[in-house]
Amino acid sequence: MTRQQAVAKIGAHAPATEAGDSASPGVSTQKAGRARDPAQTKRQAVASAESEAGPGGREDSAGSEKLGVKRDLEAVPSHAAHADSLCTVYSPSLDSNGEQATQSSDHSLISQRGSPESRETDGQLGREGPDACEAGAVSRGNEVLHDEDECRARRLRRTASVSSGSSGCALFSDEATDEGEEEDVLAAFVRRMGGTHVIRRILIANNGTAAVRCIRSMRHWAYEALGNSKALEFVVMATAADIDANAEFIAEADFYVEVPPGPNSNNYANLHLIVQTAETYECDAVWPGWGHASENHRLPAILQTLKRKTIWIGPSPQAMLALGDKIGSAVIAQSVNVPCVPWSGMDVTVDLSQVDPTKGLSQQTLAAACVQSAKDVLDCCAKIGYPVMIKASEGGGGKGIRRVTNAEEVADAYRQVVNEVKGSPVFVMRMVSDCRHLEVQLLADKSGRCVSLGSRDCSIQRRCQKIIEEGPVVAAPPEVVSQMEDAACRMAMAVGYENAGTCEFLYDPKTHQFAFLEVNARLQVEHVVTECVGDFNLPAAQLQTHLNTN
Repeated sequence: MTRQQAVAKIGAHAPATEAGDSASPGVSTQKAGRARDPAQTKRQAVASAESEAGPGGREDSAGSEKLGVKRDLEAVPSHAAHADSLCTVYSPSLDSNGEQATQSSDHSLISQRGSPESRETDGQLGREGPDACEAGAVSRGNEVLHDEDECRARRLRRTASVSSGSSGCALFSDEATDEGEEEDVLAAFVRRMGGTHVIRRILIANNGTAAVRCIRSMRHWAYEALGNSKALEFVVMATAADIDANAEFIAEADFYVEVPPGPNSNNYANLHLIVQTAETYECDAVWPGWGHASENHRLPAILQTLKRKTIWIGPSPQAMLALGDKIGSAVIAQSVNVPCVPWSGMDVTVDLSQVDPTKGLSQQTLAAACVQSAKDVLDCCAKIGYPVMIKASEGGGGKGIRRVTNAEEVADAYRQVVNEVKGSPVFVMRMVSDCRHLEVQLLADKSGRCVSLGSRDCSIQRRCQKIIEEGPVVAAPPEVVSQMEDAACRMAMAVGYENAGTCEFLYDPKTHQFAFLEVNARLQVEHVVTECVGDFNLPAAQLQTHLNTN
């Protein structure tokens, strides 16, 4: 059906209905209490007539706020077994004849901005521009365009230009904008704050609570700082089960991409899938959250090599490699005079000024701090004394850790640790009993500055899993907490750490002594405790450190 025929059907529709009345087929209802203007009614009637001319696909299952958009579960053939499957973004286009257009695998999300009527609501999917609905425009699915190349050029002139160099992020352009057009609020904010990069579309390589937390936190910051909660766009990865269950994180996002079900090695921890999704859908950045691939230093390293460079909202791969490893971080702690519990590598130190940050600590240095057999464990225990903890460097959450109280238990405990975390280096640490487990929340920027945002007490645990987090720390005197914060910042600055992280310590209330335990080179689940105490917004702070703002 042509646009003229669609416009001719307007007279057949009744005048604007009151809020709450059912809308025409294919057009979502307005929010209660919002009046409709005649121009909006006309556009809705056109959308209704065009939807009757061809199939529209299944309505968005989450679809409360995403008005005027239908989503179709049309999958793209998988690229590799179990893991590397990508699906089209569920905002299918309709061509000028009302037929559903076939999306090619390299189709850009830039044209999927939401319907004209959705731009006038708080639930808009895209950003309204001066060229959105002028006379003579052609309706193409979710956006009204004069000409695709013209609209793209005008949008880039209005906001920022995409660099053709090593970085694919939006860089500021000195090219004059069209007369009467205002600069994009996000680009203007970054420019005003002295930044160089604009991060607009973010891929969340996570699901569930982590994804919801990220979207809400960053939208809240965008509303407070920019006056527009929709200045950022979010793409999420969702399994078929998440889609069928109307998962909350899908409803919060602007776009979602179906990924294979099963263990996280098929989806949220699949590096190839994450990289391909970010590259295919032109995401400016990837936010990993916690768990899954959040501590895999190979993922940000791969993102840096892409032709369209995608920013990793987290620590650099070099810092993750240096501090994310339990053995390497303990060696670094000793090297910057941070107290450590007696362990198998207690005699190993390095001159950090001589360490190549791109390679981290040498394999010889790390091997000198490890144990290679049960006999090595016995020799270490004779040196530091019993009881000890045999730990896998890549373990966590109770996996790859065993307590040993005498020599007879060493062989079995060592074998269990090696089998639980296969391929991981193993080290031995003196067990400290009747101690508190304290941690310091860090935030560092690209200029080398690092601050402590507060402390937390996570001593209440069951089976090596934290149950209750408290903040700030009251079990240790303020001067001891201050010393821990200084030690944590000193370690972070020694390796050029950036973004959010947590440094954990063991504290002995009897002697008032503390010792380094490990560094979590990511945002932890319990970061909300620090946010409540200090009125922070850590996911938004993570984003701002990569906007290069002051």
